[in-house]
Formats: sequence, structure tokens, C-alpha cells
Amino acid sequence: MKLKTGFVAFVLYVVLLMACAPTETPEPPTPTPEPGPSQVSILAPVSGSTHPLAPVNIEFEGASFTGIAEFEISVDGGIEATVPPSGSSSCGSNCGTKFFGEFLWSPPDVGIYTIAVRALGNGQFSPSAEIEITIANETVAEAAPPLPLLTPTPTQIPLIEPEKVLVVGLKNGNCREGGGIQYEIVDALMQDQSAEAIAMSEDGLNVKIIGPNWKVECWVWVELVNVEQGDLKSLPVDPYPPAPDPAQSQPEAPGPAPSATPAGRP
Repeated sequence: MKLKTGFVAFVLYVVLLMACAPTETPEPPTPTPEPGPSQVSILAPVSGSTHPLAPVNIEFEGASFTGIAEFEISVDGGIEATVPPSGSSSCGSNCGTKFFGEFLWSPPDVGIYTIAVRALGNGQFSPSAEIEITIANETVAEAAPPLPLLTPTPTQIPLIEPEKVLVVGLKNGNCREGGGIQYEIVDALMQDQSAEAIAMSEDGLNVKIIGPNWKVECWVWVELVNVEQGDLKSLPVDPYPPAPDPAQSQPEAPGPAPSATPAGRP
């Protein structure tokens, strides 16, 4: 009888102890952050290449499922600029969307420089892509490939002529055969340089000008110019020429990117 009474008392003690024990509230699961941009690649110039003391056009790309707001360009650890993407294209279910960009960098002196590019998207930075190039004490004429056989005319565009629309460069920029980095660079519009505008693109992103250096018709990004005279809305709308075939324009072997022709959409 005593054994049975003791067993009942033990059971009651265990039940009372479990009722008084604090109940732990499970912590809510940590939300998984949305992915940021994947690895960025620098398309030009080629790492290890040598360039004269002149503007160098840096071209790059990055992939993201959530979008890329801007690219950050650094030289030797210091931020040179941040630029928005200049174009995009689908790259399939494995990488989402591929974004393109470019920036015209003016080296301050001869030497060896490390150039890094990373992308910002969804509040996160991608890992940086890096290249190393050498700026040599050469003249542009010594290092540049032959220029196209275009004869520049001595005629200067009048600064004030009501029937013409004139634009001026806000920054150094490339002037291409069409809108986008897939088109060849045929001229440049440098900062504070004037040119005659003759048409707008159908998408409104680029303006066609008479290249101020080689007098050829070419397209420059509208964000790189300011209207000096006239109104861009008065210009006719022209389509881009057919885009070049990437397979035909692919070089047989990588080499230093040309630097003689000023270039660069920041």
C-alpha cells in the first residue's frame, strides 16, 4: 500500500513540474534575401594590354534575375564613376537578363592600373571583375591603327544658325554606327564639343549627329549631350541600321582594344 501511494505521489510531482516549466517560443525563420547580380565581366580592354596616354573605353556586362541599377567602376581602389546599364538582353533561365555598360576613362599619367567593375542590384553588389592594363608614354599616332579613309572637311559648323539643331557633349562619348555597343565606333563627341544633330532614334535613346571629327553620320547616347541650339523634338525619326552579325565581327584572337578614337558612353 505504501509503494502504491509513493508511485502516485511521484507521478503528480512530474506532472506539476512539466506544467510549471516555461514554454519556449520558436524563433521565426530568417527570410532568404533575394539574389543580387551575378559575376560581372569586363569585355574590353584586355587584361595585360598596353595603351597610350589617351582615353580608354571600358566595356562590361553583368547578369541578374532581379535587375541591375548601376555599374561601379574603380581604378586602383578609388571609385571613378557609377553608370546605368546602356542595354540588356535575355541570357536564358540560368542567368536571367544580361546588362551591358561602358565608361570612357582618362588615365592621369603613365603607369600600371588595376580597373575593377561591380554591379548593384536589389540592394546588393556583385563580386568585382578586375583587369590590369599599362598606360605607356606613347603618342596616339604611334599606337593607333590606321584611321578609316575619311576626308574631314575644313568647313566648321556655325555656332548660331536657326535652321540647325546643335548639341554639345556633357562628357566624352562614343559615336557609333547604331544605338548600342554592338555597333562600330566611327567618331566621338568629347566634353564641350559641338555637333549638328540631324535625327532622333525610334526609341528616343540616341541622337544622330554629324561627327565633329570625321564628318560621318553616327549615333550618340542622348544622355551625353545638351541642346545648344534648336529643339530635339523638331528632328526627324530615323531607324538604326541592321545590327552587325556577332559571329562575323568576333576577332580571331583577343588583343588590345583601340584607344586612339575617343570613345565611351558613361
